[in-house]
Amino acid sequence: MDYQPNDFTVAEMRKALQQEGLSVGGAKAELILRLNENDPGVWERLNEQQKKNDKCGRSLEPGRCPPV
Repeated sequence: MDYQPNDFTVAEMRKALQQEGLSVGGAKAELILRLNENDPGVWERLNEQQKKNDKCGRSLEPGRCPPV
């Protein structure tokens, strides 16, 4: 399942913006626009990260799945 920009939380978008050194202020629609303008490929990376989080549970740090 691929996530659409609106599927991500404002916190997730702000974290991505911060990592890119961009302004984190504004409404959700503004954050989406800013991410798109800076790097349209950001959604692919966020999708991959979200898929990993979904396997482990959203409350865990990205990429840190509990041992099986």
